Amino acid sequence: MPVRIQGTLTVKRINGANGPFCVGSLVSEIGEFRVKDAVLEQFEEGAYQGTFWIAQIFPSSYITNGRMVVEIRAKLADLQIDEHDAKAQATPEQEPDPVNEATQATPVGAQAASRRPLPGKPKPATAPHQNPATPAVESRVDSHPADSRAPQASQSAATANAPASTEAPVIEQARDLALFGESLFAELNAGLPIKLDPTIDRLKFREQIMRLRALGYAPNAKTQTWERQAT
Repeated sequence: MPVRIQGTLTVKRINGANGPFCVGSLVSEIGEFRVKDAVLEQFEEGAYQGTFWIAQIFPSSYITNGRMVVEIRAKLADLQIDEHDAKAQATPEQEPDPVNEATQATPVGAQAASRRPLPGKPKPATAPHQNPATPAVESRVDSHPADSRAPQASQSAATANAPASTEAPVIEQARDLALFGESLFAELNAGLPIKLDPTIDRLKFREQIMRLRALGYAPNAKTQTWERQAT
């Protein structure tokens, strides 16, 4: 059962190899914890006061700049934000991207075993040398009447001459549909507030956030939704 506490979560945004990501420090009456849940990706930098439900507390470590850092992590089950102080800043640190944690957790022996070739694997057969006495086979190109190629040529020319302005919106809508899914895509077209699911693949979650920002959306920490801003 999650533990309910009051506290202050200070969020810091870091630029990593996979793009920007967010980490947080949660200060509460029972201690201070590091938070690296995906839900923080949609938060702006600053301090957030509110209620937090902790599902798990566990030790974690990583190596940076020739030193090992050991931290106490808290995994959030839910959170409710009451106030946001954008001026509060977290201490800048060299943090690893949480996306890479699954890769780093793979044992070295397992990686070596995955690269080791299987025993008894047959070698690919090599093509026999061509006998110089064998006459070369001439390649033959079937001739087609010019009129049979005319429809294809005219269709290609029509596609090339089509205005890009009519194709670009269709392509963008297809990409948004694939990125958000049918339900969120419908809400997006209707201009409704968007509530993302932080439990999906983290890189896809970041891609959704970047797309919403590009479309003029901004996060609302209290409702944990994205709202379209007035232009």
